[in-house]
Amino acid sequence: MTETMPNPPGPGGKIFVVSLHRVVTRSTDMLLSMLGYRTVHYPKFHGGRNLHDAVKGLEQDPEGVVDVMAPVIDQFDAVSDVPFPTLYRQLNERWPNSRFILAYRDPDGWVAGVRTMLRDRKLSPFVRIQYAPYIGPGHDTILDVSDAELYTMYFEHLDRVYRYFHEELGEPEKLCVVCVRDPEPGETICRFLGRDPLPLPRISGKDPRGEVEVARTWVEKCPDHPDAHYLLGKNLFALGEHEEARSALERSLAMGPDNAKAHLFLHRIAEQGGDRAEAGRHAAAAIHLGMRNKSNLYFKAALDALRHGRWPQGARLLLQGFHRSVVPYK
Repeated sequence: MTETMPNPPGPGGKIFVVSLHRVVTRSTDMLLSMLGYRTVHYPKFHGGRNLHDAVKGLEQDPEGVVDVMAPVIDQFDAVSDVPFPTLYRQLNERWPNSRFILAYRDPDGWVAGVRTMLRDRKLSPFVRIQYAPYIGPGHDTILDVSDAELYTMYFEHLDRVYRYFHEELGEPEKLCVVCVRDPEPGETICRFLGRDPLPLPRISGKDPRGEVEVARTWVEKCPDHPDAHYLLGKNLFALGEHEEARSALERSLAMGPDNAKAHLFLHRIAEQGGDRAEAGRHAAAAIHLGMRNKSNLYFKAALDALRHGRWPQGARLLLQGFHRSVVPYK
C-alpha cells in the first residue's frame, strides 16, 4: 500500500497529514518541519482565537470546519492531527495541488492508545469532528464507544481515504500510505515528497528524558519552530529542570504567541517558585488565549488582578472560575 513516487505539492498546494490521531501525527509533523516545511500540529489556538469554540457544533459540516480552519492552513505548508483526518475530500477540493500522508499502525495498539489518551474526558470538538463520520455525533466520551466501533472506524478510515484518491479521483499519486512499522517510514515519506531521506522521529509521551533528547534534536534542526521549544520545555518541566524549561517555553512563546499550554507550564513554574504575580500573569494569558477548562487558572488570575487593584477584572475572573468549577468545560 505504500506509494513512493516523488510527488511534492504543486503551486499553492499543502501537505495534509490525514492519519488518525495516535498514529505518529506529531512525529510526522516533526519530520516535515525538519524537511523545511512550515508546519502546525493540532492548532487549537490561532490569532488569540480558540478554534475548539469556533468549530463547536460543526461535526456534520466539514465545509464549515474547513472555513474556520482555512486561515491556519493558509499560513502553513503542512498541517496534521485533528480535526483534519476526515476532511481530506474538502481539503483536496479547496487546495487541489496538495499531497496527503496516511500512516497506519497495528489496530490493537491504536485502540489502546486512544483509550489511554482520552480516558474519561469529554471529547473535544476537534476529536468529535474526526469521529463523527464513522460513529456519529452523539458520544460524550470515548467510554461511550465500543471497541468494535473503534476497530470499524480505524479500518473504514483507511479504506475511505485510499478509495477516494485511487478510485474516485483516480489520482493515487497524491497519497502516500505508509505503515509506521515499516523499516523506513520517514524515508518513504521523504521519497514521496521528492526530498532527501530522513528517519521518522519517535516520541511516546511516556519518557520525558527520552523526549528531551528528541526535542533537543528538533530544536537543533528547526531553531525557529515554536513547537520544538515547547516540547523541550514541557519535558524539562516534567524532569524538574525548571530554569531551562522556563527558557525554552519563553522562546516558544516569542516565536508562537498563541500557545496557551506554554503559558500554563510557565504558570506552574512560577507558582512552584513562589512568584505569585508571575503565576497570575501567565494564568491570565492562558485564559485570554482560550484555555478555559481549568478553573484554578481563573482563581490565580483573579488574585493577581485584585492584588493590582483591577477589581472589576478580578471579580469577573472569580465568577468565571466558580462557574467552571461547577459546570465543566464542554
